[in-house]
Amino acid sequence: MAELEAEDSVLTSFYPQMLLDPHLLIVYPFAGFFYVALESTELVAAIQTGFERVIADGSYQRFVEEATITP
Repeated sequence: MAELEAEDSVLTSFYPQMLLDPHLLIVYPFAGFFYVALESTELVAAIQTGFERVIADGSYQRFVEEATITP
């Protein structure tokens, strides 16, 4: 959603008939990655533990929803 909103003005300059439907949401799987040095095992463990915790307690989902909803 954020990608489309950011590119809207560029796309409409090429396709003036195009518009974004504020009531339509297309969801697709998207993998995010963190790249760390192979020897940074403590950092890897901290990142993994952190994500497991925020996913388990629901705070990550709340963050995503709050960050993507535009008033």
